[in-house]
Amino acid sequence: MSHIFKIGKTFHSYSEVESQKFRPSGSWQRDTQTFKKEQLCPAHVSLRVTTDGRDLEVRSVSESHSHDRSMVQLQYLPHQRRLRSKDKENVEELLALRANRKLVKQKLERNTRKILTLKDLSNIEKSGKKSENLDECVDVLRNQYNAEVNILKDGENNFKGMFIQTFNMKNTLKAYPEFLGIDGTYKLINLGIPVFLIALEDRNCQIEIVSLCVLTTMDKESFTWFLKTFRPQTELTKSIMTDKDLLERSVIKDIVPEANVIICIFYSMRSFSQEITCEKMGIT
Repeated sequence: MSHIFKIGKTFHSYSEVESQKFRPSGSWQRDTQTFKKEQLCPAHVSLRVTTDGRDLEVRSVSESHSHDRSMVQLQYLPHQRRLRSKDKENVEELLALRANRKLVKQKLERNTRKILTLKDLSNIEKSGKKSENLDECVDVLRNQYNAEVNILKDGENNFKGMFIQTFNMKNTLKAYPEFLGIDGTYKLINLGIPVFLIALEDRNCQIEIVSLCVLTTMDKESFTWFLKTFRPQTELTKSIMTDKDLLERSVIKDIVPEANVIICIFYSMRSFSQEITCEKMGIT
């Protein structure tokens, strides 16, 4: 980095600074512990405006990192996976024609040279769409099922999420609050958007759902709203089990820091079967 950002070097605009590529190195593995403010990475490039007010001058540079740098992990970050407007329009057209999502994903990755997920395609497809029967749905939930219903909308009044919890769900949670499982599925409704369930195990070893949330897009803002809405009921929760999704695990640790976040055995065994192979481990 120091060979690009030398002290005293000037840039004509911030976009010129952004165009410089940072290339991480080292192992792809990542320590998923939560970092406190004082543990944040000290690496930085400090800029200031030149005396004539026309350029940006490099003031200080630090290449000291407090974590492993990985190109694989960098490619999976949300801002690296972000697509151009034209690419998003192409995705919307293909999905509207009911094209195979995996083939659409492969085509985009070849054309954009970015790593994408199926969740990214679902977010693009459903972003900004309104629910025409939202008020009717809320009335049924509140009047017929005596449910607590909270709605999330964006700045343009577009529907983004709905949190649902009935009276019986709350009573079950009060009785067995120590362990919770959180997972999302795209198969419960035919809209192609995720439904997140919070469940627990009662004294009869039966799974009981204690809350659910429908989100139009799986992004950090929406998932944070979901957990903050549920947060007041987690005071006695000791452990939360979820899948390997880094965004979900990060938000859970931020919102419920006192709980131990663990990964379920299904995803653990699947990761082992996919990653621990003779080909990938170089075993002959």
